[in-house]
Amino acid sequence: MISARNVDSSLLLMVAVEFNSPPAGGRGWDPVYQNQKDTGKQIPKGLASLVAKKCIEKGMLLLTTSVYEVVRFIPALNIGREDVQRGVGIFEETLREVVGEWELEREGGGK
Repeated sequence: MISARNVDSSLLLMVAVEFNSPPAGGRGWDPVYQNQKDTGKQIPKGLASLVAKKCIEKGMLLLTTSVYEVVRFIPALNIGREDVQRGVGIFEETLREVVGEWELEREGGGK
């Protein structure tokens, strides 16, 4: 077992986020819509690419996959905790912006 006390925290940080819509029965949990009962909402196609593009505009590089709605975080091995925290903040802010814009468009109030 690897102990975080004995290993640089950056070695443990290779994370992916998959954007997923709830199954038809309303079961499951969605990273965008926390209340999944009878929402009928689906994740917009290309959400991972939209999030990655906006993160890049803010100075944070992300990788996307070619098939699934997934973004991957693979930081440099020498990344510090402050940079990790800043990256998480950028990702959270960007996700809220992208989902907010999509919801406005869906409701007819957007572009």
